[in-house]
Amino acid sequence: MMFLMDGWGELSSDSQAIRSDVTLALDDFPCRAFAWNVIARLWRIIPTERVMIMRRLLWAAAVCWSIAVSAFNVPAVRANENWVEQDETEALTQDLGPESANRFSRSRYLRAETVMLGFWQAAADQSIVIRTLDENDDYPGPTLLTAHDVTLGLQAGPQITFGVVDEFGDGWETRYFSLLGGRKQAVATGVNNVALPGDLGLASIDFFGVEQIGVDATGDLHSIELNRCRDWGGFTFLAGVRYLRLYDRMTFTSDDTETDTFAVYDLKTANNLFGAQLGVRHGADVGRFRWQVDAKAGLYGNAATHSQVVVDFPNPDPPFFLREWCPRSRGGAAFIGELEFGLSYAITDNWSARAGYRMLWVEGVGLSANQLNFNDVASSEIGLSIAGGILMHGASVGLELHW
Repeated sequence: MMFLMDGWGELSSDSQAIRSDVTLALDDFPCRAFAWNVIARLWRIIPTERVMIMRRLLWAAAVCWSIAVSAFNVPAVRANENWVEQDETEALTQDLGPESANRFSRSRYLRAETVMLGFWQAAADQSIVIRTLDENDDYPGPTLLTAHDVTLGLQAGPQITFGVVDEFGDGWETRYFSLLGGRKQAVATGVNNVALPGDLGLASIDFFGVEQIGVDATGDLHSIELNRCRDWGGFTFLAGVRYLRLYDRMTFTSDDTETDTFAVYDLKTANNLFGAQLGVRHGADVGRFRWQVDAKAGLYGNAATHSQVVVDFPNPDPPFFLREWCPRSRGGAAFIGELEFGLSYAITDNWSARAGYRMLWVEGVGLSANQLNFNDVASSEIGLSIAGGILMHGASVGLELHW
């Protein structure tokens, strides 16, 4: 059942008080209590000595989200308090027609989709394997491999979306998606003339003048978000929180058949992004079809970690390290922007087939390609750069259930 009033008037004094001070009486509204709980948990997670700037950004973003959610949650109250009780289905039928009312009145939906995204990153032109003029000449020759050759290509993974909304599109929505098992390999071969660029290759035995150097890149991405949805003027506005983890690894392995030895250069980088986002959604029904456009953007704190090692002779005990494992951590600001186009077709009253196209931009992260250091330096001189960015885009297909 829903309650309507004859004419719009001013908000009651209670509602005005709630709007004017979102920091008081947090327990009066469940969404406020949830927002405050999220803020407190995020505040405790991040170590003070490492990422103070990240904590401040998270605090500001979470407060903005709490204010937005609180504003969305204030109920509209008619001034004359002349309540009229009316059946929901009857009201929707009068305003929207029987077919639209039947579709919009469902309060829950679940989407199960397969997401396929391709990667692009700015560091793709960096030279990572070269050819020397000959085995005894350290003058660098042409580039054999660049970072583009091991940039992760199309990756697939699951996406689950669950929402609880009323007939007007107001409610909550949560989504999880991941890209799993991404891998790209490349190999450069020659006749005792393949090497790593820079002084690192010259300082090694099995990364200079060898028959083969292979590069193996792997990566995973996980994202989970929770959004408050509020309809206004035909648009649905979103305010929520999101966690995104981006992990990638790059491993160089040489093969020298003359000495029957090899060398390894291994890099691992992980990014943990916490933050708040705002968005807008708009769509419409056209017969059995429904189109929808979502746009979201947010500021995040990034707690990044990285480590790398260079081993020239892994077999001896102990092995010969040109650069020992050097764990690094750093915090900073990050940005996530997302644009999604979706089209669904109603197969039955409850089931729909869905297809879409998405672009996801992540900026302010550390990538293994950005951490490559081909200088002959000690582990203590290795840093961590989080100035990288990636752009992912691709399609999704799946099914949607309403009930």
